[in-house]
Amino acid sequence: MFAHLLDINDTANDWLDRMMPQMAKAAEATEELKARDQMAWVGLMNSCKAQVEEIICAWSLPVSTSSRYSLRRCCFK
Repeated sequence: MFAHLLDINDTANDWLDRMMPQMAKAAEATEELKARDQMAWVGLMNSCKAQVEEIICAWSLPVSTSSRYSLRRCCFK
C-alpha cells in the first residue's frame, strides 16, 4: 500500500508541475508583475497553487465526507 501511495503522490506532484504554469498564465502572474509588485505576484501564485491542488484532489482522491482525516495533507510537496 505504501508504494501505491507514493505513486499517487508522484502523479499528483507531476500534475501540479504541469498545471501551475497554465494557471499562472491565466491569472496573469507574469515576471513583469513579479518585478513590479512582488506581494501581488505571491498572492496570485498562492491562489493558483491552491486552485490546482483542489482540482487534483477532486479528480484523484475521493475522500468520504464522514472521514475525520484528509489525504490532502500528504499529497503535495
